[in-house]
Amino acid sequence: MSLSNTLIADAGATKIDWYLLAPMQSPGLRFQTSGMNAMMVGEDRILKEFKAVAEELGAGRAPKEIYYYGAGVATPSAREKISRAFLKVWPDAKVEVASDLLAAARSLFGKEKGIACILGTGSNAGYYDGEKLESKVPSLGYILGDDGSGTALGIRLIREIFKGEMDEELKSYFINSCGLNLPYVLEGVYRKEGANKFIASFVPFIRNKIDHPFIKNMVMDEFRKFFRLNIAPYDNSKSLPVAFTGSIAFHFAPLLREAAEAEGFKVGKISDAPMEGLVEYHSKN
Repeated sequence: MSLSNTLIADAGATKIDWYLLAPMQSPGLRFQTSGMNAMMVGEDRILKEFKAVAEELGAGRAPKEIYYYGAGVATPSAREKISRAFLKVWPDAKVEVASDLLAAARSLFGKEKGIACILGTGSNAGYYDGEKLESKVPSLGYILGDDGSGTALGIRLIREIFKGEMDEELKSYFINSCGLNLPYVLEGVYRKEGANKFIASFVPFIRNKIDHPFIKNMVMDEFRKFFRLNIAPYDNSKSLPVAFTGSIAFHFAPLLREAAEAEGFKVGKISDAPMEGLVEYHSKN
């Protein structure tokens, strides 16, 4: 382990999970702040969040190394925006900004190779050779992509309720349980900030009815689509280990494995979040 404080951040749309690795301190300090997508927020908001993190850490625990893995850092400008904000708070720190997919790969595989997948509010997948990522299929975000994710499931549910072939009894359950009406849905999707989180907020209701054939088939269809569109394009994908991290993968694990088998894949490790694996990775490396 490094002899200096190391701060790890796993930043998603819903929350940011932080962990401070510190010499002679085990376990380290772990806490959460609200989520953000670096491409969708300004530098002022990012700086405000990082200053709040500094207050959480308190005096005497300034990090010397920072590893920030996040949604929305695919472009150099987004990565630079995150780095600048960190250096305004901790000017002497070494900062590495990388994708949430690299976080998943390091967490799931360490230094081994395999196909690392994220299935949470959003979704993504890539081939990891033990050091570098190869991403053949862009995630495209929640409007154009994110197959099998919480947002995709939420969109599918809303469409089925208002425009699909869901039976009336099941439709009534969702409308009454979620307090749904069309103006409420349209307001949350088109007029409020964080539409992806709003849409994904219906996933717990999907879980409650996962044994209903209509809902099970809906979720299975989304998961099978994820395998076909995001994993199958990689060479030898059916002979490589495939592993997942993310809330959707974790809470729907039996159905995810069933979908994988139906598409000819075998899924290994499934974790609810990458932080535990990231702490192990950075402790060793």
